Amino acid sequence: KNEPKTKPNSLNSTSAMSLLYECINTVIAVLISISSGMPNHSASIQLCVQKLRILIEDSDQNLKYLGLLAMSKILKTHPKSVQAHKDLILACLDDKDESIRLRALDLLYGMVSKKNLMEIVKRLLGHMERAEGSAYRDELLYKVIEICAQSSYLYVTNFEWYLTVLVELIQLEAGSRHGRLIAEQLLDVAIRVPVVRQFAVNEMTNLLDTFTVSAQSNSMYEVLYAAAWIVGEFAGELEDAEKTLNILLRPRLLPGHIQGVYVQNVIKLFARLATTCLELQDLPGLVTLCDHVLDKLQHFNGSSDIEVQERANSACMLIEMLRNQLTTSTDAMAMDT
Repeated sequence: KNEPKTKPNSLNSTSAMSLLYECINTVIAVLISISSGMPNHSASIQLCVQKLRILIEDSDQNLKYLGLLAMSKILKTHPKSVQAHKDLILACLDDKDESIRLRALDLLYGMVSKKNLMEIVKRLLGHMERAEGSAYRDELLYKVIEICAQSSYLYVTNFEWYLTVLVELIQLEAGSRHGRLIAEQLLDVAIRVPVVRQFAVNEMTNLLDTFTVSAQSNSMYEVLYAAAWIVGEFAGELEDAEKTLNILLRPRLLPGHIQGVYVQNVIKLFARLATTCLELQDLPGLVTLCDHVLDKLQHFNGSSDIEVQERANSACMLIEMLRNQLTTSTDAMAMDT
C-alpha cells in the first residue's frame, strides 16, 4: 500500500509555522532560565533569532506578531543578537496592522545603541512623514523621545543633533498632544548641557519666530513656553538679542501662561541690552530701547489674563523709572556742558 505523499509546501503551512513558534518559544524560555549557569549558548540564541525572522517575514499577521513578541523576550537578555535585525524590525513599521507597528516600536526601544541611535531616529522621522492617522504619528513622536531620553540620554552623543530632532518633531506634528513632553526635553537639555546653550538659544529664537499657531495645537503651545524661557535665561549666548526681544514683543494670540513667560523674559532680554548700552555709555540708545519696549508692552497690558496684565504693568513701571532717571541725567549733563 502506497503512503500518501507529503505536500511540498506542508512545512510552510500555518500549523507548521505555529509549531515552529512553540518550539522556539520553549527553547527561549529554557535558555533564559539557565543563562546564569550556562553562558556559552549564543549559538542557540542566534538560531532562535534566525527562525523568528522567518515568522516575522511571514504573510500571516498572527505569526508575525508572535515572532515580534518572542524577539522581545530575547532582547531583554541578548540585545546584540536582536540588534543585527533592526532593518527587519524597522520594516514592520510600515505594516498595515497597527498592533504589529506598535510591537515593533517597543522592540526598537531596546535595540538602540550609541552607534545606531541617529540612524534609527532618522528612520522613525521618515515614518512620521509617511504615516497616516494622528494617533500613530503621536506614538512615533513619543517613541523618538523615549528612545533618545532613556537612561538620562545614555545613547545621545550629540546634543545639538537632539535639539534639532525635537524641533523637527514640532514641525512634523504641530497638532500633537505631546507638546508638554517636547517642552520638558528642550528645557532639560538646555539646563543640563551647558555646551549646547549657544546653539539652543538660537534654535529657540528661530522656533519662536516661525512657530505656526494652530487651533489644533493647544498642547504644542508649551514649546513656546520652553523656548521663551531658554532665550531669556541664557540671553548672554544669543547672537542677536535685539532680534529675539522683538520676536517676543510681537503681538500674537497666545494662552495666558505663555504670554506671562514672554513678558518675564522680555525683561531679561531688556536687562541684557540695557547693560550693553550702559557699558558703551550709549544713553540715547538706552532711552530709545526703553521707549520701544514700553510701546510694545502695551498689548500685554491689554491681555485678558490678570497675571499677564500685572507682569506687564510692573515691567512698564520699572522701565519708565529707568527712562525718567536717564532723561534727568541726560538733561543734567547737557546743562553742565
